[in-house]
Amino acid sequence: QLSTAKDLDNDVRAQLDAAKLAERQAQEEVTRIRRELEGARQTIEETTARTAKLGQELETKDTELERERSLRKESEAKVASVAKTADDNQLRSKIADLEGQLAIKTTELNKTKDKAKSYLKEINAEKTKLQE
Repeated sequence: QLSTAKDLDNDVRAQLDAAKLAERQAQEEVTRIRRELEGARQTIEETTARTAKLGQELETKDTELERERSLRKESEAKVASVAKTADDNQLRSKIADLEGQLAIKTTELNKTKDKAKSYLKEINAEKTKLQE
């Protein structure tokens, strides 16, 4: 009977040790998952901040584009005013110069706007991927 009690005691101790090991492994897994979750949260926060910043930059570029359009209209109005008193050749030269400057500025603004939109799409795709 003593031998059976010792065997039973040893079995119980072995099961207890196995249970402790399983608990320790489970806690390590929980800790690892929490770290991964925190990393994902941080990435989402960073992505959200970058998205907000790009949104603001896009708004700024839109405002600049509107300003350029307004300046173009003002320039066209000034050209019309000057046309009354200026030589046709001078007027054509000024118009061509202003249109060239405006075309360059508009192209630059559109390129910047397109880049910002593209980057914003990439960030939103990354954010969506991370949230999955």
